[in-house]
Amino acid sequence: RKLVGAARDRALRRVTLDALQRAALSWYDPSLFSDLADALFREALQARDWELIYDMAGSAACRTSPVMAARCAYVAARAHELGLATESDADAGSVDHGKTDLVLHVPAASQALDSYRAIMNDPSLPLHYRALAAWRLGEEPSLLPPDRSAPENQGEPDPLEGFLSGFERYEMADLMLNEASQRSTILDRESLRRLATLLAQEAHPDLSMRLIGVLMKRADWDPRRSDFELLYPRPYLSEVRSLRSRINLPEPIVLGLLRSESYFQADVVSAAGAVGLAQLMPSTAAEIARTLGIASYDLTKPRDNLRFGIAYFSDLLAETGHPLQAMWAYNAGRSRLKKWNADMKDLPDDLKLEALGIEETRQYGRNILQASVMYGELYYGVPVATMTGEIVDGERAWLRPEAPPITGP
Repeated sequence: RKLVGAARDRALRRVTLDALQRAALSWYDPSLFSDLADALFREALQARDWELIYDMAGSAACRTSPVMAARCAYVAARAHELGLATESDADAGSVDHGKTDLVLHVPAASQALDSYRAIMNDPSLPLHYRALAAWRLGEEPSLLPPDRSAPENQGEPDPLEGFLSGFERYEMADLMLNEASQRSTILDRESLRRLATLLAQEAHPDLSMRLIGVLMKRADWDPRRSDFELLYPRPYLSEVRSLRSRINLPEPIVLGLLRSESYFQADVVSAAGAVGLAQLMPSTAAEIARTLGIASYDLTKPRDNLRFGIAYFSDLLAETGHPLQAMWAYNAGRSRLKKWNADMKDLPDDLKLEALGIEETRQYGRNILQASVMYGELYYGVPVATMTGEIVDGERAWLRPEAPPITGP
């Protein structure tokens, strides 16, 4: 009966892919089909339907967005690398896929490498897929642009910049962000950079990150390393370094976690009730407090929140031995992690990430991986592929002396 059900589900997936293919002949906005394509691809991965995965990677169904194209190309290449499909699952050929240069069909190991290289070298794709591709290639490219200073002759100051910076002086930083974002097309790039820098200097890292993100989406953006430093800041670094954890957690991962959780907002409360920098639920915090023997605490205070969050994540990492799995448990709970590991014990963590049953947790893992890789390269001299391997493979880099640790007094 199970075999019959599996065959039926396989046939339904094939029918869905065929329908997507037919729709692709006339679609005017491929992004409208992106959710459907992503759900189909994830279902195929959960079912280990490698034939459909290869077919999707070589079809227009993968071209609903550059992100989807990268996802299909990476997973298909990884599956072939791991020997998870037979020759019949991977017919020869490649597909013209529009804006991206990805080699989507993966009939041979050489083309798997070509897919990885195309992903790694495409700056329009999400950084976490580029980092994963670099890890699989064993290459250490820089994902950062060369550092360039601001032009010396900038002319007269923009009166609009002066007007907008005044909002900060009157403690209206949120309004400054809103007004600057709305006027971003008429502000020059240096004005946007200076305004983002002002927000960072005045202890508004979340607003600074959002404003520099506005600049980075402009068609005329001239990438600079300093832009990425604004996008990946390190507030509360001294507080983080003053805390001891069960194991030596690399700072890039801790910073990636905090950035993804709260955008470094100490007083933020989520719709679900999670509080502060590390976004801890009150019930989880109560358990941590009992374990640490702490009777009084305030989750809106950075030190208390960071102490609890770091203790919780270090325990999860010590239990799992895998940073990605610790991230999933931090977001979705230990019981869900246990079920996912039981259901997908044959898949490595980078493929499990694409098959998790909760979209929030999938994106959460991608966000922290990307942020950790960027922090590693920006501030710690840890190459992209090295940091990615440590996060995905669980190479226990946090126990090695050369890993950037959290150090106590």
